[in-house]
Amino acid sequence: MIKIKFIFAIALLCPMSTQVCAQTSNSKTGITLERIMKSGAKQFDKLDLNHDGVVDEAEWSAHVEELVAKLRTSQSKRWEDMDSGKLKHISKQEFLNSRAKWFADVDTDGSGMIDSDKIRLYNYARSKAAPE
Repeated sequence: MIKIKFIFAIALLCPMSTQVCAQTSNSKTGITLERIMKSGAKQFDKLDLNHDGVVDEAEWSAHVEELVAKLRTSQSKRWEDMDSGKLKHISKQEFLNSRAKWFADVDTDGSGMIDSDKIRLYNYARSKAAPE
């Protein structure tokens, strides 16, 4: 269980945050090093809880625990949404229905196709709607 938490936390610590990716107007223009460095400086400042200019292991661990807590909350909500019969288990059909709903939510133009831009916009919109 600890290993799974660590893997999810590491995945969430991607150097390109959702906000940085969403600021890119399209995938052809890309993201500049300047934008990555600016975003990184902001992220470092958030990690440096006591503002002493370094991130120590305790500050990093606090950040990881916060990410795990957010993941746990979002996945609990996802579970509740999938368990439509409220039977404390999900069927394959409930799981697939959840995937179809996600696809429809991402496919904002109803084209029947999704791409990285649509996924990025979907994730960005969700990150703005979620309480910090």
